[in-house]
Amino acid sequence: MVILILISCTSTESIGTQSQTPFEIIWERTLADEDELAWVIIKTTDGNYIVLSYAGPLKTSATKLRPNGELVWRRILETDGLGKFAVETSDGGFLILDRRLSFEYDYYNTDQSILFKFDKNGDKVFEKPLPIFTSGYAWWATKAHNGGVVTTGCKQIQVNLPEYDLEGRAEVIHIAKVNGNGEILWEKTYGGLEDYDVCYPTINGIIPDGAICLKDYYEGYPYSITQTSDGGYVVTGWRIRLVGEIILIPGFIPEVPEIVEELFVLKIDTNGEKIWDKGYEEYADSFARIVESHDGNYILITGNEEGTEIVKIDKYTQEIMWKRTYPNTQVYDIKQIPRGYFVLTIYTYDSEGRMTKSGLLKIDSTGKEIDRYLRRDRVFGTCILEGDTIVVVGYTTEDIGNPLSRRQAYVAKVVF
Repeated sequence: MVILILISCTSTESIGTQSQTPFEIIWERTLADEDELAWVIIKTTDGNYIVLSYAGPLKTSATKLRPNGELVWRRILETDGLGKFAVETSDGGFLILDRRLSFEYDYYNTDQSILFKFDKNGDKVFEKPLPIFTSGYAWWATKAHNGGVVTTGCKQIQVNLPEYDLEGRAEVIHIAKVNGNGEILWEKTYGGLEDYDVCYPTINGIIPDGAICLKDYYEGYPYSITQTSDGGYVVTGWRIRLVGEIILIPGFIPEVPEIVEELFVLKIDTNGEKIWDKGYEEYADSFARIVESHDGNYILITGNEEGTEIVKIDKYTQEIMWKRTYPNTQVYDIKQIPRGYFVLTIYTYDSEGRMTKSGLLKIDSTGKEIDRYLRRDRVFGTCILEGDTIVVVGYTTEDIGNPLSRRQAYVAKVVF
């Protein structure tokens, strides 16, 4: 019997502007004639931008732009086209975290994370598989505080404790720090048999030989990871947790306590050591990402089929301070701007789940809406903050509600 919860883890052209108070578009442009979706943008130390786009199956495009949006160069990179993270390196090049697809059926995903490095001209320097994800892949990453990247993903581990009638495979959260040369500096797992509190049960005042108990055992997978101002990182994810204790006695089948599903937030220090974690059962069915607010607390963005809820979490107690609901709305990205406000890239959808509009939402420090700017011919994705402006990437579309409509990678600089 297995009582563990086993889960699986070119030519370019300018396009006309459309402005509306309080958001004003300074410039906007498409990046190629091909059907592409731009999802990643970084600003380089020379003041330019690198934009990564999904350019078709097993293909990623990289475009370098000047601060005014003019094209410097465009490259088709030899990746698998699923890269969702990039970071500049100290030599002016950049790293891309991508995924190599496995076309062999395996219930436990055998896709692999690949780290690519390109120089400042877009020429490939190296590609290295990340062996830390031997039976899984990195789902999210953030820039490390002193260079390189910190990745988070799933890792399937073998559970083999026959003396306690525990055998099978479990999925746990995995976080690793990788430098600019693709070398692993440290790696940690959270959940599973390597992350639990041990107690020693007594029966009639006696501890049976070999008996232990596990407290708050869990398995799960991450959604996102973000830098924090104290040099550490904060992670969101989903998990199944066993409430209370499981008493394990050799030769006896253990009783399984109550099981809960929950969204969780995990805080770690600069070396990956856990500081605290907290579960939120009410958001168990929600995807989530998190950012640090100006006062050191956290803004949690949760989303499910009903819409988005924006939640503020106390940094000391992890209790909810306030929450705001935005029905029929999903969030792609969030950035803190001056005066404690935030700008979010969003899209809205109808009762049948079809996208209706996309654009920018500005909220105050309590999550209340200040302004919004929406369009039917653009989809706004990730963005970067630059003074009193943001630079946002996404794609143009002829019919926002039709996923088969032709799309072009798109970049815009917007005053908020």
